[in-house]
Amino acid sequence: MLGFCFKPAARRQARTALVLLVCGLLGSCGWGPAQRVSDQGKARCEIRAQREGGVIKRWYTYNRCLDTVEQHLAQERAAVARRQAAALAQRLAFCQRTRPRVSLLVAEFRREQADLDRLRGEVYRPTPKPQPPDPADLSKLPVYDQELDQERYAQAVQAWQTKEAARSGAWAAEHGRLLSGSEARLAAIARDLRGLNPALLSAEAVPRLDEQAVRRFADCGPEAFR
Repeated sequence: MLGFCFKPAARRQARTALVLLVCGLLGSCGWGPAQRVSDQGKARCEIRAQREGGVIKRWYTYNRCLDTVEQHLAQERAAVARRQAAALAQRLAFCQRTRPRVSLLVAEFRREQADLDRLRGEVYRPTPKPQPPDPADLSKLPVYDQELDQERYAQAVQAWQTKEAARSGAWAAEHGRLLSGSEARLAAIARDLRGLNPALLSAEAVPRLDEQAVRRFADCGPEAFR
């Protein structure tokens, strides 16, 4: 008689509570003792179970997931390791194939960088300016001769200034041409190097060789690509 007094909802709640109690006592709802599962595996099973509707179905999905999740995780780790090994092998093969070209470009870069640094350090050096007459010698001359010496000195200074203006202008033009040419050649070498191995150069506007990277990649050792 009392059994007929339970409403369907109450019976479902009682059945759910009973199943949960049994599952809790048995650990895996009749599938044997639960294997050791990592936190990563448990988290994945929880996510999978949350996609299901209903307490019983979620519990069932979660426990079934626990049985195989570590195997799936191990397979995924193995697949990642295989992909990494294949990528490493490709990078090593590429390094060995391009090493002669890289060595040549590194040597050219160093030479051009040295030339560019030298050019940037150069300054125009004017010719000596005419020396004025010695006051002691000048004082011994008649006034007329003193004026002539002063005039000759002024004319020499003016001629020197004219020549220096032309000379310094020509030097600046030639120096600018050499500087632009060196910068262009260095940029071209840098582009070729970056195309082969961008790690060999710094990221500055005017790049420099990363000497540690050059040494690391010189022998194409596996540690350089990890």
